Amino acid sequence: MKRLFYQHGALLIGLTPVMVYCLSCLLFEANDDTALQVKKLLLANISKTAPTAAMVMQEYKARILWQCSSLLSICAYFAAMAWSCSLFYRCCQSGAQSKTIIVMGLAIVSLTVLQMVQADAGSALYIGIYRTTYDALGASPLIADDFHRQVYLVINLINLLAAMAPVFILVAVCGTFSIADHHGEPDLQLIAERQDYLKQGVAAGSIVLLFGIIHMVAWLQWPKALMGENSSFAKVFANYSHANSQFWGLTFTLLLLSIYFAATLALQIRMKDTLESMPESPAKQKWLMTNNFTVNIQKHAFQLGMMLMPSLAGSLDSVIELM
Repeated sequence: MKRLFYQHGALLIGLTPVMVYCLSCLLFEANDDTALQVKKLLLANISKTAPTAAMVMQEYKARILWQCSSLLSICAYFAAMAWSCSLFYRCCQSGAQSKTIIVMGLAIVSLTVLQMVQADAGSALYIGIYRTTYDALGASPLIADDFHRQVYLVINLINLLAAMAPVFILVAVCGTFSIADHHGEPDLQLIAERQDYLKQGVAAGSIVLLFGIIHMVAWLQWPKALMGENSSFAKVFANYSHANSQFWGLTFTLLLLSIYFAATLALQIRMKDTLESMPESPAKQKWLMTNNFTVNIQKHAFQLGMMLMPSLAGSLDSVIELM
């Protein structure tokens, strides 16, 4: 049983955040009727709005904020994927385990991309997060057709990278549990090193998902600039976009928490088995505390703070709006 856990523990670590994401999608998809209704109301209000000089400046500001967030996201996604490949190469000592983890990653990416491709007018995620803003830009006289086509290319590139980069990080984190058996338990220093790699992975994931939420907020708030500051519907629509960013900010934080605690628990089990195979020593407990293998919130405070950032960014989207 123990050997089976060592061989397939990485799969359990990887499937934990996948289940959280599936549950989030399932709950969010229940809002499909509301998302479609909001989209129709938004397009109707934009079609009735006559452009003014103030609206041109307001739209330009929203456009620049979205472009800045797009640049941040694209750079972060590529950097995260490169770093994940490097970490996975350093960690995976077992060919069989590495192949299993890679197959899992490919399956998750394939299913996520398939979800994006098959999304239609009946999907709350497709309508509420992507199509509402994109159609609003197309309906506004402030947005030129050439620029609208450029937005289409950029947003689809970001969506593709957003589907791939978190999975790359997930695969790298799962790789930290891949420890080859050499007819004995690994040394404690190796497990401590993997714990450090895990923390780096969580930090990378937190930054990537934070930039993803910042981009989502900028994207969802863009239609508000197409209706003018005095539009009553613009204020109502701001609450709608805030609710969406808040939901996905919380989801991203839960994804980070689930993978961090699942991987930490798996490494702790591996570490305890290694300690049990060693002679008794009073230095054991000291080693556990020094390397953060004990249940102590203060020892994990930095990681918890990092993982909370996407949720805070989604809840405090008014800060981004004031930029």
